[in-house]
Amino acid sequence: MGQTDAELLGLDDMRILDLDGPALGGWSWQLAHEYPAALVYNITTSQKYFENYGLKHMQPLNHRLVLTESLTSLQPLESNSFDVITARALPRILQKHEWIPLLKECHRVLKPDGYIEVTIVDTVLNNMGPVTRAWIEENIIDPALSANEKGEGRNIDLHPSKSILHNLESAGLVDIHKCWVWMPAGTIGDELSSVTSRVGRYFYDELFGNWKTNAAEVPSDIKAHRELDLWNDPRVQTECVRDSTAFRWLKCHARKGNFPQNLVAAYL
Repeated sequence: MGQTDAELLGLDDMRILDLDGPALGGWSWQLAHEYPAALVYNITTSQKYFENYGLKHMQPLNHRLVLTESLTSLQPLESNSFDVITARALPRILQKHEWIPLLKECHRVLKPDGYIEVTIVDTVLNNMGPVTRAWIEENIIDPALSANEKGEGRNIDLHPSKSILHNLESAGLVDIHKCWVWMPAGTIGDELSSVTSRVGRYFYDELFGNWKTNAAEVPSDIKAHRELDLWNDPRVQTECVRDSTAFRWLKCHARKGNFPQNLVAAYL
């Protein structure tokens, strides 16, 4: 029997799956550098990118890229093979009916007692003023729900923070925990609000700033950050401070139980 990748590289049997796509220089590469004894995996739905991966860029030795037909089918990945799964871009990528199938796939590929961590940012902000709401509806929500290039309508969940906990449970995951993060959209001039609002805007821009360009694809390459025009509008800045507008930002994690699912089914 041949050696595994981990054995060949002298690594531990720790495997991490990042669902957000192989954005070069992004989170998965950072993980690979910070945890050199682990194998870090990304997935991509782009055949072209998969074929060219590694030809133009020197990825970390402990980083792997896997081609999948879609996010809801992780069949190239073996069952019970990952210790941790992480995801931050799912609100952009998934349609409503795809959340539970993907999370069930995550349950399948997680090792017993393995964890999944999900960061959720809704398209809709808390306490939006009329100018902010109108801009987001026209430039974020309408493109998100518009038909794709094949004429197929999208059914994006605009409030995934309201359903993610139920979806995790429906996928068979246990020990579900959540943490709401207050991330203001405007700054009152102090250091705390200046830093947190910048972080919130940056992440929101990265998720929803280019719906009109391959909105349904798993990101396959890192691109220069482009700040939304929204944040440069003085009226929006005034509204966000006046109304305490904030991003709906939720972090949660869950665990795969260590009791075999076929035995669970036998007792139900």
